[in-house]
Amino acid sequence: MAARNSVQWKVALLFSLFSMALSSFASQEDALKAEIGKLRAQVNSLEKKLATSPELAQSRPATYYDDLNVTEYSPGNRWLRWADTSRLLYFHLMREAIELLDERDLRIEALGDNATAWQDYISSNQPRLAHILTGSPLPGSELSVEPTGVVHTDDGYRVEKLVYETLPGFYVTAALFVPDGTPTNRSSPAIAFASGHADNCFRLPMYQTLLINLAKKGFVVLAWDTLGQGERIQYWDPATNTSSIGEGTAEHDYLGRQVALNGEPFGKFMIHDGMRAIDYLLSRPEVDPRRIGYCGQSGGGTQTASMMVVDPRIAVAAPSSYETTWRRLFESMGPQDSEQVFAGAVAAGFDMPDTLLLRAPRPTLVMATSDDFFPIQGTLEGFAQAKQAFAALGVPDNVALVVDDFNHGYTPLTRTAMYAFFMQHFGVAGNSSELNVTLLSDEQLQISPTGQVATSYNSKRVQDFNYELYTVSNVAALQQQRSTAPDKFLAGVPAVARGISGYREPLARPQALYKGRVNRATYNIEKWIVLSEGHDKRDETQLMVPLLVFVPLSDASQRALLFVDPLGKSTNGQVGGFFEQLVMAGFVVAAADVSGVGEAGPGWTGGEQGYGETYVEFLATYLNRSVVGIHAHDIVSVSRFLRMRPDVSSVTLVANETLSEAALHAAVFDADMAGVALVHPLVSYEQTASVEFYYSPPWSQVFGVLAHYDLCDLAATLAPTPLLLVAPRDATGAEASAQLLSYSFNSTSAAYTAKGAASKFLIAPDAEQTAEQVLFAWLKSSS
Repeated sequence: MAARNSVQWKVALLFSLFSMALSSFASQEDALKAEIGKLRAQVNSLEKKLATSPELAQSRPATYYDDLNVTEYSPGNRWLRWADTSRLLYFHLMREAIELLDERDLRIEALGDNATAWQDYISSNQPRLAHILTGSPLPGSELSVEPTGVVHTDDGYRVEKLVYETLPGFYVTAALFVPDGTPTNRSSPAIAFASGHADNCFRLPMYQTLLINLAKKGFVVLAWDTLGQGERIQYWDPATNTSSIGEGTAEHDYLGRQVALNGEPFGKFMIHDGMRAIDYLLSRPEVDPRRIGYCGQSGGGTQTASMMVVDPRIAVAAPSSYETTWRRLFESMGPQDSEQVFAGAVAAGFDMPDTLLLRAPRPTLVMATSDDFFPIQGTLEGFAQAKQAFAALGVPDNVALVVDDFNHGYTPLTRTAMYAFFMQHFGVAGNSSELNVTLLSDEQLQISPTGQVATSYNSKRVQDFNYELYTVSNVAALQQQRSTAPDKFLAGVPAVARGISGYREPLARPQALYKGRVNRATYNIEKWIVLSEGHDKRDETQLMVPLLVFVPLSDASQRALLFVDPLGKSTNGQVGGFFEQLVMAGFVVAAADVSGVGEAGPGWTGGEQGYGETYVEFLATYLNRSVVGIHAHDIVSVSRFLRMRPDVSSVTLVANETLSEAALHAAVFDADMAGVALVHPLVSYEQTASVEFYYSPPWSQVFGVLAHYDLCDLAATLAPTPLLLVAPRDATGAEASAQLLSYSFNSTSAAYTAKGAASKFLIAPDAEQTAEQVLFAWLKSSS
């Protein structure tokens, strides 16, 4: 036992000196490197003595060999700083967002009661936010309307059933509630109602109560099925009579990711539906064009708030169960639903209350409930800003707030306040109290013959328009650049990729914390924490990368392999595993958990299963950032740390499956990679945006990427760096066909050929060999 303690004490002391020297590597580089080399040789000599001593080996507890946790200071006990890494990435992004929102609040406060300053703020910022909400214009078309029936009631109104096209072949099912005896001299006020995330949309009793009351009070009211809901399921499966994706927000998010690849906001399609709803109301002979109102609850509140910014024809608006501040939203349940994510809005200096401010001075009622998951504190804070703006413009009473004690939804009190607000500002006489009404059944309010536009009219879907309007043109533009000026195009890709991915340049010499070591028979496993993005803050939200470094007992400088895997750094780290095979072949193997993965995760926000990573994706989108860019920062930080080591001669990057996109970006951003191998990588973003059904996790995408480059372009910029693609996958997760591989990587092959390095770009399709066997052979042949 004394011999064991003596040898291990010497090893620990020498390794401590080695770590101290490595951390101060920035100064006296050559001298330090020589000293570190000497220390490394002494450490290896002592380790060999340990490895060949049966007595010393047997004296260690068995669990010592298997402990590959980096963030624990003892089994089951994490460092307090990293006690909850599942939320670290989210909190990191939230801190960045809150700093920007705080800066925006100071600008709003400075406007004070200066009417001219407010007018300037509104006139300069309304077009900017409107562009964020709508992106590039959708094509105009005739509003083709088909009546499908009428429901006559004995309650003072009728319901006209309508189907119309907001885009060619894009059908909307709607119901027009018309008060009995309404004159056709364009004298009646009208309301457009946007439904929330209810499967049956405006047929929901809470919504029907509002619609019928408005009609009985003299308003013409149009309600329609939101896309992905009601009779407009986008992925309708007749076999199951439901969506094959999941109704409502599930379809919205699924479609939203395809639209986002083209740099377009998904909410634009709902906004377009809303604008066409107003077009239809204005076509009616009963409707006064000067008295158009708009309202909606929850998801309909989002649509109302967006329309308030975009469409000046709305004279009076009443968003419900939505208005808060993004700070309070991010602090509470987090951002959700593709149509509610305003890409780049926080980075551009906006907050949710701007949907109110930029509408001033037109009458607006904010409707809220105190126990809503849209935080009431943010509602009050945002309303105070709106009151400041409206007061400065001389109309303080044109903005109002009604709050009831309820969870999420309309209440009789909030609905009654809305009736009164519309009646006041539209000059409608009568009693604003809510009436008891007889509701209609879903069957009575079925609009299309089959109950779904997919089967009644073979309606087109958002996916179709995204492909036809954006994917095709973006891909054609990329192909044109690849064929006519490939060198110029590829030379610009790295800078563009840095920008749109939100990549932040890491430190030249990243900081790292040494956490200890595991000894195995013929190699050691060092534990490190590499500090990543947020080094300028150095607070509890700074990102970190748990890292295992498998080191051969050799004095020579070795080629390092940096592995990133969505299953975590320990996946291949077991005794006798793949990493051990590589170490025995003479490689230094580093395995990293990038943000949100393994010990740097894995619960993202720890919220609803399957939703946490979406929160992170959406929050990053508000900031013009991406998880891909953050992961690239993590990878480059670790690569630079490894190259600081005297026992590392070069770094080759190896990524598995859904981290391949981030690894490819990182390799482009870090020109010193000696080689790159991607196992089961996605073939292209183009295909993800093009197919009906795809598999692509939130952390692998970049907003707007197809307007600038695709994965094959990143690969092409690496030439002549050795690049191996092992068994690439198509957008569905299946093996990519030879035809698809040829199409997707033709320009990559051309770039390597042009650099005289055709043999350095290899694609190894699925074969009898395992991915590990293919990778091992490639690594040995390129050593």
